[in-house]
Amino acid sequence: MGVRLVHLTDVECKTSLRLSWRNKNPFRSQYFAAQAAAAEMATGLPAFQLMRMKGQSISMLITGMEAVFLKKATGVVEFTCYDVQVIKDAIQEALAQDAQAVQVKVAVDAIQLSDAEVVSTFIFNWSFKKR
Repeated sequence: MGVRLVHLTDVECKTSLRLSWRNKNPFRSQYFAAQAAAAEMATGLPAFQLMRMKGQSISMLITGMEAVFLKKATGVVEFTCYDVQVIKDAIQEALAQDAQAVQVKVAVDAIQLSDAEVVSTFIFNWSFKKR
């Protein structure tokens, strides 16, 4: 699809997706599934990095997703998750509990760079559990 990592910090994670033949639908905009994948990556990368830093085995699973599509995505779109601290706290809590899964909701905004307008928003329900 062409999803790229823009940057990952302690505060946010940003990915991008450029409209191309790999992710274009018949209406000349990005497939909703390609947008969902780029948004998921913006939430999953911080979790994956934090788990690797901890050096412990933790299962991570998306248990639900909500999305709202506001405008056609026809260029480069950046997907930003500002909830990295929420993810970090959930992983810490999961490590402290042996068998209980920790559920957390994480939001992502998708902004088209050409006009700085929001094209879609996502909320992912993540579940983290110590193995």
